[in-house]
Amino acid sequence: MHRLLTTIFLALFALSVYAPSSWAQEEPTGSPRKIVSRVVPQYPEWPVAFN
Repeated sequence: MHRLLTTIFLALFALSVYAPSSWAQEEPTGSPRKIVSRVVPQYPEWPVAFN
């Protein structure tokens, strides 16, 4: 019984590892998002001082 459960577990694990990547994400839509305005990032002063 223990061997059967181990075999089933390993089979399910192998299926989940080798599942197609298409399950992870959907395909992007046909219309890409357009950039309306760009924003310059505002960094705090202490990280800038380290650079």
